[in-house]
Amino acid sequence: MVGASDDRPFQQAKGVSMKISREELYDLVWSEPTRAIGARFGVSDVALAKTCKRMKIPKPGRGYWQLREVGKAPRRRRLPKLPPGERDRLGDVEFGRVPKPAPDPEAELGPVADQARHEANPKNRIRTAMQPWNPHPVARQTREWHEAANCRPSANRHRMP
Repeated sequence: MVGASDDRPFQQAKGVSMKISREELYDLVWSEPTRAIGARFGVSDVALAKTCKRMKIPKPGRGYWQLREVGKAPRRRRLPKLPPGERDRLGDVEFGRVPKPAPDPEAELGPVADQARHEANPKNRIRTAMQPWNPHPVARQTREWHEAANCRPSANRHRMP
């Protein structure tokens, strides 16, 4: 885990994935709003709420933080125990970016790689005409109307003949 300071024990470093246990996430969720926690981990508060639901971690209800500010916070709900097999299935929570696997050296061989290299060369770029030779009649009529009206295509769009 990446430690930032004593008052904020979990601080997500940029581009680094981080694992946190179910119990640690439970303590965090009850110590500050999920929006603040999500911002530190690089996820949204909704993603954090979904993670808590999947991990069976109870969250504070609506208004909890306002009540806590005035000293009338409801009691904290206990973290439910998981059945024996459930603990292994859920494991720890991982936030952040998971490193990408190294590229396969064999993927750069073969006809697909040859074609990609061929198309990457600027002299092999496919060029098209600016205007089609034979546009669809509706497209042609629209273009002619706009040219005759000397207006932008988006202006007067509801007054076409």
